[in-house]
Amino acid sequence: MNQYRVTESGQHLQAAFRQMIIDTAHSHWVTLNFHADYKLPQGQKRLRMWSLDVVSRLFNSKSFAPMKLDQLFRFIAFPEYTKAGHLHFHLPLWVHENRRAWFEKIAVPMWVKLIPTGSAHVRPISKTPADMARIALYATKHASRPFSFENFLTSNMLDLPESGGPSKQAQRTTSRKEPA
Repeated sequence: MNQYRVTESGQHLQAAFRQMIIDTAHSHWVTLNFHADYKLPQGQKRLRMWSLDVVSRLFNSKSFAPMKLDQLFRFIAFPEYTKAGHLHFHLPLWVHENRRAWFEKIAVPMWVKLIPTGSAHVRPISKTPADMARIALYATKHASRPFSFENFLTSNMLDLPESGGPSKQAQRTTSRKEPA
């Protein structure tokens, strides 16, 4: 199957993604660019690392401890390749209202530190129906193609534990060697 060809099922998924974006609260529109030859698995790994860094930086306070991660930070990431063949992600994203200004200050420098060839664009989303519709259309412009609809990510798919770092239980499980 051609991963970049529009499919009928992809068109149905694209419409569903658009409605999901419109129906879900988002505070920011984020684009994360690599400007280099990154394959999707590498890009997903970097997106996870950036997310962990953001969560760790923004929500390390005890006042956020009782809250679940999706009450603090969440996103939907849609992958695309530029005409030059460089991966980037579009993210309708939500950040807790008490950390939005801080997020706007740190998100870009944290991405560029992680991806020196990269760039990032972050802007608050106005809550108007027209703005939400525009973001939904742009984020999902390729979501009718298998490459996009099979590889979209949500923040909870990236294994972002509540603490913003790898869970100790997961580390113990994966570092333990199985008996021969």
